[in-house]
Amino acid sequence: MRKLSIILLTCVSFLIGGLVQADDLKAFADDINKSLPEMVDKGTRLDKVTSGEKSLDYRYTLMNLSSRKADKNKIAASLKRNIVKIGCSKLKSLLDRGIQVKYSYFSNNGRLLAEAGIKKSDC
Repeated sequence: MRKLSIILLTCVSFLIGGLVQADDLKAFADDINKSLPEMVDKGTRLDKVTSGEKSLDYRYTLMNLSSRKADKNKIAASLKRNIVKIGCSKLKSLLDRGIQVKYSYFSNNGRLLAEAGIKKSDC
């Protein structure tokens, strides 16, 4: 979780200077991807960051969880709560500029477990 916060703060610092262009988001994603995949905690790996015109998408793998054993509803609810809790403060600069941030979590066998996003109106 500490490393995720550092990534989020880096994102905010990188983009805080003014209007955000799609090229800025792509450059940011490309820069992060140079060091990926990377373990962000004991059981979570950040695999890839992609960007859209007004979005950043983070793809994670839960290394110790297979899709057969996962409670997808519980994971999705927890993910959304945590994203809003952390994102509304740490991503405020991006959200205020209309950037949406999405997080997708996959099992260790490559199946989507949950995804959630945050936008300004969520705060």
